[in-house]
Amino acid sequence: MIHPTKRFFGVALVLLSCLASGQLVLTQAAPKTSQPAGAAIASPQRRSEKVVPPPPPELPADAEHITPATIAVPPKTIVRTVDRIVVSGPEGDWVFQRNVLDHRRVSATHVDHAAQVLVTYEESDLLMALGIRGWADVLTFGSGPSELASRLLTPGVDPQALRDPHERFASYRRFDRAAWLEER
Repeated sequence: MIHPTKRFFGVALVLLSCLASGQLVLTQAAPKTSQPAGAAIASPQRRSEKVVPPPPPELPADAEHITPATIAVPPKTIVRTVDRIVVSGPEGDWVFQRNVLDHRRVSATHVDHAAQVLVTYEESDLLMALGIRGWADVLTFGSGPSELASRLLTPGVDPQALRDPHERFASYRRFDRAAWLEER
């Protein structure tokens, strides 16, 4: 199956070559209603409003004082530090990293071991694909502190799990989310 973008460019190339060789002449039909001779093109009266996404939620008060820990939520394992959270499961790993300049913001890398691919998700990608609004959502996983405390928590983390996935899986192919959606 030909990808729609490739098909579009193929058709466009054929049309352009026909136009250049004079084999194709494009004409525009006359409007059904006559316009006054001095009529000018005008902008539409109604404009759509620019929608600005809301800022990420504020961080919990104790977000800067998280004890590095490993949390078991079978079949997944979560490694959590102040600035990085790694969720490992059967479908691959998610490595969430807090933004260094604005601690409310987050980016992520999805490690798909089966396909040997790293897919980078920026803030807007996380919001659209997973509904993650910022670091606070990743930090609590939509749970309150009491619910997180009830899970099996082991102090300490495996430093290997916290390594940058681009270094850890250097042989994997790399994509940003938009390129990955086109690839699949």
